[in-house]
Amino acid sequence: MRNNLRAIIYALIVSAVLTSVLYITQYSNELFIIKGAIFFGITLAYVAVLFYLKDEQIIYVLIFMSMMNVPIRQFYTSSTNILILIALLVLFVRYFFRESTGMLYERIKNNSVTLPLILVICSYTVSLLFAKMGFSDHFEMYQSIIFASVLVWMIIGNIREKSQIMAINNVMLAVLLINLVFSFFFILYPEIDAIRAHYLSMPIFEDESASRLQGLSFRGEAYGEYLMICALWLFTMLIRGQLKKGRAFFWLLTLATVSMMIMTRLRGANAVFFIGAILVLLTSGSVQVWKKTAALTAIVLVFTVTLFALKTYSNEPTLLDRYHEFSDTGRNVGNIPETRYYTWVPSLEFARSNQYLGAGPSYAPYITKESSWRKIVAGDEMTWPHNITLTILSTVGIYGLISYMFLAYRTIRLRKVYTNLEQYLKNCYSAYLICFIMFLIEAQKFDGFLRHPDSSFYLIFILIAVLFSCENLVNFSEKQYNESVVSQRLTE
Repeated sequence: MRNNLRAIIYALIVSAVLTSVLYITQYSNELFIIKGAIFFGITLAYVAVLFYLKDEQIIYVLIFMSMMNVPIRQFYTSSTNILILIALLVLFVRYFFRESTGMLYERIKNNSVTLPLILVICSYTVSLLFAKMGFSDHFEMYQSIIFASVLVWMIIGNIREKSQIMAINNVMLAVLLINLVFSFFFILYPEIDAIRAHYLSMPIFEDESASRLQGLSFRGEAYGEYLMICALWLFTMLIRGQLKKGRAFFWLLTLATVSMMIMTRLRGANAVFFIGAILVLLTSGSVQVWKKTAALTAIVLVFTVTLFALKTYSNEPTLLDRYHEFSDTGRNVGNIPETRYYTWVPSLEFARSNQYLGAGPSYAPYITKESSWRKIVAGDEMTWPHNITLTILSTVGIYGLISYMFLAYRTIRLRKVYTNLEQYLKNCYSAYLICFIMFLIEAQKFDGFLRHPDSSFYLIFILIAVLFSCENLVNFSEKQYNESVVSQRLTE
């Protein structure tokens, strides 16, 4: 009983706080009460489990749970933020009684990602001064930026071995499989997404979006972007021979992911995947030409078969139809497609009207019907910018854009560290880096990452954290090597 006392007391404190919050809100909505009770039960189980897990296992659970993020609009937060806070408190209690806490602090302080993240948080803090409306939306985005940064620091503070990276890869693959299974059921029964969205108080897609393929934890255009990242990582690892066990399964998983990506009908994600796949083939110098040709042929074949099946058995527009619409120059304004011109130009005008100083962490308040900012360009409605650069410029201003560019620069600069890693980790990080670069390209067409703090939001921060943890792996490997050399000399 004494060994379990700390976990029991902690669980009681957390449950008391959550119960008080649910009571204070005094919602009469029965569905909310049911959802609150379920979330309350999940949180209790989560707290109890955390005290019996090792530090790195807590990180694995947290990564998985962040991919299952559920917005909690009543509290202006999300389930992931609450779970990160609880995990942080558990780790704090543990490290408070350890002498090795200083090493954890040093790993975080000396990591290349720490300064850029601090600058990003500072830029969001400053932007709050320029917010004009919708402070609940700004608060939700602001706190999520902070918690996502904390998640990054938790990962780089604990990851320092190859086996831990392999475990994270397995967690990410598990999330992919869950989403693909949900997509399969969506194909058979499309109404399943609306049921899920209604229960979780999420937007229910209508019209054209309703017919696009959806995932469990990734929905809408974000799902296509997510599948693009997963397919690229799997393709890179397979081409470079790193997924040797169960190779046939991973090839099937990759082809299934590509097929599902086609069914999302997202032009940008599919085009960028092809660019990334060709980049992988061109940079894999040690791979035989016939293997590269066979891999590219398999991908092209999957595209052809999937598009043929959709064209034959579905009445909905296919990916090719949407490419045809996009390539219609008669709908261009100047040299810019009409669908992008009327989102990019108003967004730029919005940023300029605020002297490029931003208007608060979130863009959501300024596209509501009540907003006086809704029509910046006469006669044209303002919507989401559909461009991550313009989204950042409009929300956190020029200083925020510089801090994000600094973060991207530091991430790409990590390439110099890869030379000191063993072959598996070198290819693994190379795959993640390609995914990150391709994400930046795709984000110039779709700004979903910074629209709302949903699953894709935390995915990108986890991607950044895994990339920057390679610095710990290099230092840890060098330390092990030096210790082995010293030990060998002493024995001699």
